[in-house]
Amino acid sequence: PEHRQWVIKNPDTGNDVHGYQVQPFDAPSTITVPYLVSASTEYQRYADFINFNLGLPAEDKETSFSREELEALFATQGTFTAYGYVMGIDMGLDCYVHVGAAGPGGQLDIIHSERVPLGLLKKRKQELKSQYKARVTVMDSQPYFDLLMGMQAHDKNLYGAVYSNSKDIEIYSTQIRDADPEKGRPEMRQIDISRSKGFDSVMEFVRSGNLAIRDNQHKESIIAHMMDMKRIKEFNEDNDLVFVWKKSSKGHDHWHHALLYTYMAAKLLPTAGGLFN
Repeated sequence: PEHRQWVIKNPDTGNDVHGYQVQPFDAPSTITVPYLVSASTEYQRYADFINFNLGLPAEDKETSFSREELEALFATQGTFTAYGYVMGIDMGLDCYVHVGAAGPGGQLDIIHSERVPLGLLKKRKQELKSQYKARVTVMDSQPYFDLLMGMQAHDKNLYGAVYSNSKDIEIYSTQIRDADPEKGRPEMRQIDISRSKGFDSVMEFVRSGNLAIRDNQHKESIIAHMMDMKRIKEFNEDNDLVFVWKKSSKGHDHWHHALLYTYMAAKLLPTAGGLFN
């Protein structure tokens, strides 16, 4: 200890508070080896011991996807007879689109993936809907709410997705409102998705064996986006420790959101009425 000195880990942040990283073995008389060995037996997840007692990053199957399991999705194709086709769209200056074939047993085969510039989305979405006879589409409602409302006027089975932090058991709920010209109110179709539960459900679905993705030019990008978001623990406003999904500071997660919307669209297929609406 007499040869040690404090070295600021982030001296250029411009804050009055600076952080120092202390490893467990920097204070062996305080954090002893027997204590660490004992602590390692008290966690149900080894990653929690690595995170909380060693202060190091760690992942396991409960916190993220592995590259191997995502690559396996591209190795097989759905062999079922689809009873309906759906679309999921993550909005942005570039929009990320999945088209999926839904099977009668809850299967989903992503048969087409495409990046579409925002200015071409309205036209391209209609082309894909006609080509694949897509019956239900789910796309996020922000930040291009006006575009969504305009598209809903021509598609009775287009739902705008809104994320929530609902504590309810259900993963999603829908709101449908008829137009009221006298009040100047347009019709509206919205799906409220509990964000954490929704991505938890997608993780379970990926591992269920019921999802396949057709090999395409976006494979590496899809895998990278699916691996970027991590399922971490944090305290909510009620001081309860809960799991939440967060993307990295430099990463992208657009294909992950597009898959969630496609998965939700498949859930809404029974509400779509006829074979093609």
